[in-house]
Amino acid sequence: MTTIVLPSALRHRQQSALPSEFHIEAETVGAAFDALVAAHPAVREALFEEDGSLRSVVRAFVDEEPFDPDLGWESPLRDKSEIFFLMPIAGG
Repeated sequence: MTTIVLPSALRHRQQSALPSEFHIEAETVGAAFDALVAAHPAVREALFEEDGSLRSVVRAFVDEEPFDPDLGWESPLRDKSEIFFLMPIAGG
């Protein structure tokens, strides 16, 4: 089972309640992202561009390694993989 960790910056920005972790069965990174958006459509705008690519300001990590979308949405996930996102935080 893959765990997707949603950062507090994302959870606080959304008007709907989002869990801090989302658990899904997925074989690839792309399938995991699709499952996340299907279950929580509000995250689409925050994480992804209209064409489905990651927003340039969002960083994703898969099993603690930076995810490079150019290398593969079809990258396989391991059993107990973890995906987490880093998002910009504005303030002053």
